[in-house]
Amino acid sequence: QIVDLHNNLITTLPRDLFAEANALETLDLSENNISLTNTKMFENLLQLTSLNMADNQISYLPGRFSILPNLLLLDLSNNSLVSLPSHAFNSLKKLLKLDLSHNMIKTITPNAFFGMDSLMEIDIGHN
Repeated sequence: QIVDLHNNLITTLPRDLFAEANALETLDLSENNISLTNTKMFENLLQLTSLNMADNQISYLPGRFSILPNLLLLDLSNNSLVSLPSHAFNSLKKLLKLDLSHNMIKTITPNAFFGMDSLMEIDIGHN
């Protein structure tokens, strides 16, 4: 139920990489070189509660994380994000903690955090 792929030289993730991992609860992809061009790779991870993508090369969010209905923790710190699109996280109804620190965020669009009723902690420091 835990996959730890941190601190590798991963640059891309095949769309079907986690196709059979529907019981996965924790996924650590931190400290790689992932640019995240598609969130479809997460679509079968319905039980995922923790996703760590810190210390990568993510410069934009390509879509909504709506495919992760049980996510509680999302770490996107130490990337290259420059803006947060409208409704980027709004389907993460159960999310408790969102870490966006140490990016280059200059623009937070209206409604970027709309609908995140359970959110207890958000870190956008050092942007």
